Amino acid sequence: MGVEPVEIAPYDPRWPALFKQERRRIKAALGSWTAAIEHVGSTAVLGLDAKPVIDIMVGLRSMADADYCVEPLVGLE
Repeated sequence: MGVEPVEIAPYDPRWPALFKQERRRIKAALGSWTAAIEHVGSTAVLGLDAKPVIDIMVGLRSMADADYCVEPLVGLE
């Protein structure tokens, strides 16, 4: 099993807009279950070269709701 190379790209000013687009989709899928949806990781840092993957963290109002959130998120693919 070989090691996959990691791609690092120059900062892309479109990354914040891409996050906002995905945030809207997640919020629409999960609705009131969400407490916060945050852009995290290296693409969230203005001017930083990064792996071109938008990392998103979703905080729920209650962990008891976590099981209900899986299917709506899978449906976003």
